[in-house]
Amino acid sequence: MQKEKVDIQVSATLYKSLSQYAEDSGFENVEEFVNFVLDEVIRRGSGKEKGLTDDEKKEIDEGLKELGYKS
Repeated sequence: MQKEKVDIQVSATLYKSLSQYAEDSGFENVEEFVNFVLDEVIRRGSGKEKGLTDDEKKEIDEGLKELGYKS
């Protein structure tokens, strides 16, 4: 079952940035990316987000170290 959709407008500059992020992140299109991002924002704002596991935190720390953000 497909959900009803509505249109929203964003500036051309923002759309270009969203398009690049969507492409870089492996999303099929901007709409899919924007829906994912907004869904995450709403879920986190409602307190329904899941905390990171210890393994996820460790993986993030290692990635930040590799990028030089942590020592």
